[in-house]
Amino acid sequence: MESPMNSASRFIEPTQDPCFVYYIHPADNTSLKVVSDLFNGEHYSSWKRSLILHLSTKNKMCFVDGSLPKPPSLDSKYKAWVRCNDLVIGWILGTLGPLIIKSVFFYKTAHEIWKDLEDRYGQTSNAQMYSIQEEIFAAHQEDDSIPEYFARIKNIWDQFDDVCPLPICTCSGCTCNLTMKYLKIQQDQRLLQFLMRLKASYQQVRSNVLMMMPLPPINQAYNLLLQVERHKQLSESGHSSETMAFAADRKKFYKPPHQNPQFGNYGSKPASGDNSYPSFRQNMGYRKRDLFCDHCKMTNHTIDKCFKLHGFPSDRPHQPKKFAHYAHGDDNNSETDSPFTKEQLNAIMSYISKQKDSKSKNSVPLIGESSNSAALFAERY
Repeated sequence: MESPMNSASRFIEPTQDPCFVYYIHPADNTSLKVVSDLFNGEHYSSWKRSLILHLSTKNKMCFVDGSLPKPPSLDSKYKAWVRCNDLVIGWILGTLGPLIIKSVFFYKTAHEIWKDLEDRYGQTSNAQMYSIQEEIFAAHQEDDSIPEYFARIKNIWDQFDDVCPLPICTCSGCTCNLTMKYLKIQQDQRLLQFLMRLKASYQQVRSNVLMMMPLPPINQAYNLLLQVERHKQLSESGHSSETMAFAADRKKFYKPPHQNPQFGNYGSKPASGDNSYPSFRQNMGYRKRDLFCDHCKMTNHTIDKCFKLHGFPSDRPHQPKKFAHYAHGDDNNSETDSPFTKEQLNAIMSYISKQKDSKSKNSVPLIGESSNSAALFAERY
């Protein structure tokens, strides 16, 4: 027969035995955060669901639903029950807003607090259903992604299901499948709500889904839209990468004229205060037609860059134009080498000078008023 001493040595405190409902983990305390948002009288179903999950994992639901009554004061489990009850009360009060805490603070048991809150906020009302329906119709995608938009509207649907659940057939051996039919109608309605509030950029996908007979499940439509969104993101990122790569290559291989050897010193940076030097845009050829050399009477450059006056660069691949020499009567060039006579060259120079003067006066000469030199020029070309 077992001795009383051995029996006493095997006695375990109820709060230390994980198999008992009175077990309290060393990390359990009243300051433990149970839900993310405090309950202030709105979204009672969400608050209730979060609290039930926590109490169920801690094996303490019996203290709020009343299934574990308070034992007599002489019972060995009395102190363990009181300790667990106070712990659950602390968890509940930690999830309530300031105003609601004041209304339930002096209740002695967790079951009394739970029953009071259920009576006040757990009853379905027309105003509550109206408020949820209003949230559903106001939900639009706007700037949200597809996952964010779907999570937001699905949360509202779940709240509506909590206050207004679908009817369930309780007939034994029922073959009408009425519950499944109701569920299909509800899913089709929610699919339409989800599609009609999408952004205009998903219009083509929405049309494709609506063409399906019967309508697909809402999760299938969500997956389709998610793939389209990811494809758009990849396309945009790919286009951006190609643009950046092109800009990088252009910056790598492009050199300004004053840094490019094939241009010589042309386009080098002018000295400070030198206003006669053409701008960089002129050097690049944007307004070269407005330039005129007073020395050789030619366009496309100024006197400070005239090769005739300053000499040609040694590394320049081509030779100067011969008719510029003939225009100035250069003795080093024979008339037999020139494509024009000296009179024709003088006429061409005169025509160019007249054109320059007409541009400065914002007037364009008529074709009929051209000089004989212009006619000679046209006849030659």
